[in-house]
Amino acid sequence: MSVKECNSGDYLLVCAIDFGTTFSGYAFSMKHDYIKDPLSIATNNWIGQSLISQKAPSTVLCHPNGDFHSFGYEAEEKFCDLANDDKHHGWFFFRQFKMILHSQKELKRATLLHDHEGKSMPALDVFAICLRYIRKHLLDAVDKQGMTFKDNEVGWVITVPAIWSDPAKQFMREAAVQSGIPNAHLVLALEPEAASIYCKRLPIDRLAAGSTLPGFKPGITYMVVDIGGGTADVTVHKILSDGSLTELHKASGGAWGGTKVDQAFRRFLEKLFGSKVMKRFAEECHIDDFDLSMEFEVKKRKISFESTTQITMRIPANLMVLYKEVEKRTIDDVLKKNGFDDKVAIKGDKMRIDVKIFREFFTESIESIVAHVGDILQSPLSSDASTILMVGGFSESPLVQEMIRRAFPEKTLVIPHDAGTAVLKGAVMYGHQPKIVAARVSKFTYGINFHNAFDPKLHLKGKRVVIDGNVLCKDIFLKIVRVGDTLKLGEKRTNNFIDTFQSPDRKRMIEYCNIFASTNPEPTYIDDDNCWKLGHVAMLPPKNGWPDTIEGRVEMKFGMTEFEVTVFDEISGLEFNANFDMLQ
Repeated sequence: MSVKECNSGDYLLVCAIDFGTTFSGYAFSMKHDYIKDPLSIATNNWIGQSLISQKAPSTVLCHPNGDFHSFGYEAEEKFCDLANDDKHHGWFFFRQFKMILHSQKELKRATLLHDHEGKSMPALDVFAICLRYIRKHLLDAVDKQGMTFKDNEVGWVITVPAIWSDPAKQFMREAAVQSGIPNAHLVLALEPEAASIYCKRLPIDRLAAGSTLPGFKPGITYMVVDIGGGTADVTVHKILSDGSLTELHKASGGAWGGTKVDQAFRRFLEKLFGSKVMKRFAEECHIDDFDLSMEFEVKKRKISFESTTQITMRIPANLMVLYKEVEKRTIDDVLKKNGFDDKVAIKGDKMRIDVKIFREFFTESIESIVAHVGDILQSPLSSDASTILMVGGFSESPLVQEMIRRAFPEKTLVIPHDAGTAVLKGAVMYGHQPKIVAARVSKFTYGINFHNAFDPKLHLKGKRVVIDGNVLCKDIFLKIVRVGDTLKLGEKRTNNFIDTFQSPDRKRMIEYCNIFASTNPEPTYIDDDNCWKLGHVAMLPPKNGWPDTIEGRVEMKFGMTEFEVTVFDEISGLEFNANFDMLQ
């Protein structure tokens, strides 16, 4: 899909959607407001039970026939009502499903999402349903302010983790287009970049207390650590003299967000009550399961390094009922066997957990983040980074903040007061000014498949082929961009190739220029370890068919959140760029 038309930033209204693993939200601003005050950005307050927040749970409920019913808090409440009356069977209920775009190795348009009962829907449809609802909710909010805009006057921005693969980005774009967002007016914003754009505009009094940073001024180099519900993205930025950003170290990270803590807590419960009990509890006691998750979320957000008192949580009565029904041992025997007899106590509907045990739920996530940040700070590319900017919902955790501060005492730690919405608001600003990011670092080596004269001293014997009487080496990885290369906004890299069409059968066939990627800076063959096919460009033959030989040129345009690929036939003047496809 081409993204050429959506980078001007010349829109009367910019709308941004931050579709997160655990929570999602939107924001928008008018061009005239942005010119007067870039920080004048409208967000929405979502209301659920006794909660009011700027983001809603990334939860969707669909009727048994697959039609949309509700999103966010409304979806959770309706599903609990259905479950309370035992009428939830057959309904589709999806929670925290965004991670499939990061964890799925081979992402396809036909990739399925499985709900609480194991029923499936196409993932593309589920993402599109959610985005369609958020889009309508946003436009309704704009309409309530008495303003109307034509489609070509509205720019759309959707945030994506910087560590996402290129197919995952294309998947999100196609879901957005399916939801009704015009492709020509849509741009994807990398989450840590959006946070940088927002935070460098903030006055010092809107950064977290204790910060000694004298503002984000030209020349400063800093690390961005964006920790959300699902992933942690880490990159290094520098502010140039004109105020634009350049990336010094390629974005990297892993699945170390807040859900990693939730998973550790669930493993703890399975250790106490048994996996059979917890499985039945999740399947049969949906309301209680929601309540337990909410109870843990509240405690999770408050825990700090200085906390000394035991953590008290309410345990649903149905959990204890199931335990007594399934297990033959008393809960006290289980606690003693697991060495928890003096650290965990369960009395009635209350469970008291030693604070040290509770902090251990964070261990895997925090240690992974700290180790990764440490590795990047040791890189020569990051040597001038004296500041760590923490954003994302999970970065609001006092425990996470303190552990990062203790791990890197020589660095200045900066956390904006609104760290959870910094990405969302920065995405709006990026939509108004998409050229503010001047350069990015390539995450992979990109190239094409190439045939060359076979040399037995250089090439593997198994790569020898004979084509039209020529002895060639197949599967050569012809590099166009190397991992770690710094690419300016809109920078083009090219490589030439020659192809022959002497066979009559091929002269009328669609030809494909395959694009490959690798984590290796110097791959030799396209099937080397750490190499994979990224996609292809479909080349339609001329009206009279292909000539015997074509002289082709592959052009990759980089530096944007998504890259474009164009294949030129230098002899006929034909250009092919509309069918680049990374999904199957």
